[in-house]
Amino acid sequence: MYKISGDRILNITNKDLEKRRAKVLSDIPREEFISFKSKNEKYSVTIFTDVDCGYCKKLHSEIQEYNNLGITINYAAFPRSGIGTESFTKMVGAWCSSNPKKTLSALKSGEKLTLNQIPIDPQLTEKIFKFASIKHILNNHQNDQNKMFELLEEVTRDLKNYDLEFRIEELESKFSKDLSESTFNEIRELKKQKNIN
Repeated sequence: MYKISGDRILNITNKDLEKRRAKVLSDIPREEFISFKSKNEKYSVTIFTDVDCGYCKKLHSEIQEYNNLGITINYAAFPRSGIGTESFTKMVGAWCSSNPKKTLSALKSGEKLTLNQIPIDPQLTEKIFKFASIKHILNNHQNDQNKMFELLEEVTRDLKNYDLEFRIEELESKFSKDLSESTFNEIRELKKQKNIN
Protein backbone atom coordinates (compact mmCIF):
# COMPACT_ATOMS: atom_id res chain seq x y z
CA MET A 1 0.00 0.00 0.00
CA TYR A 2 1.27 3.46 -0.85
CA LYS A 3 0.62 6.90 0.57
CA ILE A 4 1.05 10.04 -1.51
CA SER A 5 2.43 12.88 0.59
CA GLY A 6 3.10 16.09 -1.32
CA ASP A 7 5.60 15.22 -4.01
CA ARG A 8 6.61 11.87 -2.41
CA ILE A 9 5.20 8.37 -2.59
CA LEU A 10 5.66 6.37 0.60
CA ASN A 11 5.49 2.56 0.65
CA ILE A 12 3.46 2.01 3.83
CA THR A 13 3.56 -1.79 3.42
CA ASN A 14 7.37 -1.79 3.54
CA LYS A 15 7.34 0.43 6.64
CA ASP A 16 4.99 -2.01 8.35
CA LEU A 17 7.14 -4.99 7.29
CA GLU A 18 10.27 -3.27 8.63
CA LYS A 19 8.60 -2.92 12.04
CA ARG A 20 7.50 -6.55 12.00
CA ARG A 21 10.97 -7.79 11.00
CA ALA A 22 12.55 -5.72 13.77
CA LYS A 23 10.06 -7.18 16.26
CA VAL A 24 10.78 -10.77 15.13
CA LEU A 25 14.52 -10.19 15.48
CA SER A 26 14.17 -8.57 18.89
CA ASP A 27 12.03 -11.50 20.08
CA ILE A 28 14.77 -14.07 19.42
CA PRO A 29 16.30 -14.89 22.80
CA ARG A 30 19.99 -13.91 22.89
CA GLU A 31 20.93 -17.37 24.16
CA GLU A 32 19.75 -18.85 20.85
CA PHE A 33 22.52 -17.05 18.97
CA ILE A 34 26.08 -18.17 18.50
CA SER A 35 27.79 -14.82 18.95
CA PHE A 36 31.22 -13.64 17.92
CA LYS A 37 31.49 -10.49 20.01
CA SER A 38 33.70 -7.54 19.15
CA LYS A 39 35.80 -6.23 22.03
CA ASN A 40 35.00 -2.66 20.94
CA GLU A 41 31.43 -3.23 19.74
CA LYS A 42 29.97 -0.39 17.68
CA TYR A 43 27.46 -2.46 15.73
CA SER A 44 25.67 -5.75 16.21
CA VAL A 45 24.49 -7.76 13.21
CA THR A 46 22.16 -10.78 13.20
CA ILE A 47 22.90 -13.25 10.41
CA PHE A 48 20.74 -16.23 9.52
CA THR A 49 23.35 -18.83 8.64
CA ASP A 50 23.77 -22.31 7.21
CA VAL A 51 27.02 -24.25 7.67
CA ASP A 52 26.89 -25.46 4.06
CA CYS A 53 26.23 -22.05 2.45
CA GLY A 54 29.19 -20.74 0.46
CA TYR A 55 28.43 -17.10 1.23
CA CYS A 56 28.07 -17.91 4.93
CA LYS A 57 31.43 -19.69 4.92
CA LYS A 58 33.05 -16.70 3.18
CA LEU A 59 31.64 -14.27 5.74
CA HIS A 60 32.75 -16.50 8.59
CA SER A 61 36.29 -16.72 7.21
CA GLU A 62 36.42 -12.92 7.70
CA ILE A 63 34.82 -12.89 11.18
CA GLN A 64 37.93 -11.57 12.91
CA GLU A 65 38.08 -8.63 10.50
CA TYR A 66 34.46 -7.73 11.29
CA ASN A 67 35.17 -8.00 15.03
CA ASN A 68 38.24 -5.76 14.65
CA LEU A 69 36.01 -3.14 13.00
CA GLY A 70 33.71 -3.18 16.04
CA ILE A 71 31.04 -5.43 14.50
CA THR A 72 29.58 -8.22 16.62
CA ILE A 73 28.16 -11.11 14.59
CA ASN A 74 25.17 -12.98 16.07
CA TYR A 75 24.38 -16.16 14.14
CA ALA A 76 20.84 -17.55 14.07
CA ALA A 77 20.46 -21.08 12.73
CA PHE A 78 18.83 -21.34 9.31
CA PRO A 79 19.38 -24.73 7.67
CA ARG A 80 18.21 -23.90 4.13
CA SER A 81 17.66 -27.55 3.20
CA GLY A 82 15.20 -28.05 6.07
CA ILE A 83 14.76 -30.21 9.14
CA GLY A 84 16.22 -33.69 9.03
CA THR A 85 18.87 -32.92 6.41
CA GLU A 86 22.63 -33.23 6.74
CA SER A 87 22.98 -29.45 7.15
CA PHE A 88 20.35 -29.50 9.89
CA THR A 89 22.20 -32.31 11.68
CA LYS A 90 25.46 -30.37 11.58
CA MET A 91 23.79 -27.21 12.86
CA VAL A 92 22.06 -29.02 15.72
CA GLY A 93 25.50 -30.35 16.61
CA ALA A 94 26.96 -26.84 16.62
CA TRP A 95 24.13 -25.19 18.57
CA CYS A 96 23.97 -28.01 21.11
CA SER A 97 27.72 -28.33 21.47
CA SER A 98 29.44 -27.47 24.74
CA ASN A 99 31.61 -25.12 22.62
CA PRO A 100 29.26 -23.78 19.89
CA LYS A 101 31.68 -21.18 18.48
CA LYS A 102 34.47 -23.72 18.00
CA THR A 103 32.15 -26.35 16.50
CA LEU A 104 30.48 -23.84 14.17
CA SER A 105 33.87 -22.55 13.01
CA ALA A 106 35.08 -26.09 12.36
CA LEU A 107 31.96 -26.93 10.33
CA LYS A 108 32.16 -23.69 8.33
CA SER A 109 35.82 -24.31 7.53
CA GLY A 110 34.83 -27.63 5.95
CA GLU A 111 35.99 -30.01 8.66
CA LYS A 112 34.14 -33.30 8.55
CA LEU A 113 32.97 -33.98 12.10
CA THR A 114 31.29 -37.19 13.23
CA LEU A 115 28.67 -37.17 15.97
CA ASN A 116 31.31 -38.49 18.39
CA GLN A 117 33.54 -35.46 17.64
CA ILE A 118 30.84 -32.89 18.37
CA PRO A 119 30.99 -32.11 22.10
CA ILE A 120 27.28 -32.02 22.93
CA ASP A 121 26.30 -30.39 26.21
CA PRO A 122 25.55 -33.12 28.80
CA GLN A 123 22.39 -31.28 29.96
CA LEU A 124 20.99 -31.49 26.43
CA THR A 125 21.92 -35.17 26.18
CA GLU A 126 20.06 -35.73 29.45
CA LYS A 127 16.97 -34.00 28.01
CA ILE A 128 17.22 -36.05 24.83
CA PHE A 129 17.47 -39.33 26.74
CA LYS A 130 14.54 -38.30 28.92
CA PHE A 131 12.25 -37.21 26.08
CA ALA A 132 13.30 -39.31 23.08
CA SER A 133 13.91 -43.03 22.71
CA ILE A 134 17.35 -42.76 21.10
CA LYS A 135 19.70 -44.99 23.12
CA HIS A 136 18.85 -47.98 20.97
CA ILE A 137 19.21 -46.04 17.72
CA LEU A 138 22.53 -44.53 18.78
CA ASN A 139 23.94 -47.90 19.79
CA ASN A 140 22.70 -49.87 16.81
CA HIS A 141 22.47 -47.40 13.92
CA GLN A 142 25.42 -45.01 14.27
CA ASN A 143 26.34 -45.39 10.59
CA ASP A 144 22.77 -45.15 9.27
CA GLN A 145 22.17 -41.51 8.31
CA ASN A 146 18.47 -42.04 7.64
CA LYS A 147 17.98 -43.32 11.17
CA MET A 148 19.96 -40.38 12.52
CA PHE A 149 17.74 -37.95 10.59
CA GLU A 150 14.62 -39.66 11.96
CA LEU A 151 16.17 -39.38 15.40
CA LEU A 152 16.81 -35.67 15.04
CA GLU A 153 13.23 -35.07 13.88
CA GLU A 154 11.97 -36.95 16.93
CA VAL A 155 14.33 -35.09 19.24
CA THR A 156 13.34 -31.73 17.74
CA ARG A 157 9.65 -32.53 18.17
CA ASP A 158 10.15 -33.74 21.76
CA LEU A 159 12.29 -30.76 22.77
CA LYS A 160 9.77 -28.33 21.26
CA ASN A 161 7.01 -30.00 23.25
CA TYR A 162 9.16 -29.97 26.39
CA ASP A 163 9.77 -26.24 25.97
CA LEU A 164 6.08 -25.62 25.29
CA GLU A 165 5.06 -27.61 28.37
CA PHE A 166 7.53 -25.68 30.51
CA ARG A 167 6.33 -22.32 29.15
CA ILE A 168 2.67 -23.33 29.63
CA GLU A 169 3.38 -24.28 33.26
CA GLU A 170 5.06 -20.91 33.87
CA LEU A 171 2.16 -19.02 32.31
CA GLU A 172 -0.47 -21.04 34.17
CA SER A 173 1.27 -20.16 37.43
CA LYS A 174 1.33 -16.50 36.39
CA PHE A 175 -2.33 -16.63 35.31
CA SER A 176 -3.39 -18.05 38.69
CA LYS A 177 -2.03 -14.85 40.24
CA ASP A 178 -2.92 -12.12 37.76
CA LEU A 179 -5.96 -13.57 35.86
CA SER A 180 -4.78 -11.54 32.86
CA GLU A 181 -6.59 -12.02 29.55
CA SER A 182 -3.33 -11.66 27.61
CA THR A 183 -1.73 -14.43 29.71
CA PHE A 184 -4.78 -16.64 29.12
CA ASN A 185 -4.59 -16.02 25.35
CA GLU A 186 -0.88 -16.81 25.34
CA ILE A 187 -1.55 -20.11 27.15
CA ARG A 188 -4.24 -20.96 24.62
CA GLU A 189 -1.87 -20.24 21.69
CA LEU A 190 0.91 -22.35 23.21
CA LYS A 191 -1.50 -25.24 23.76
CA LYS A 192 -2.55 -25.03 20.10
CA GLN A 193 1.13 -25.18 19.08
CA LYS A 194 1.66 -28.19 21.34
CA ASN A 195 -1.25 -30.01 19.70
CA ILE A 196 0.20 -29.31 16.24
CA ASN A 197 3.54 -30.89 17.22
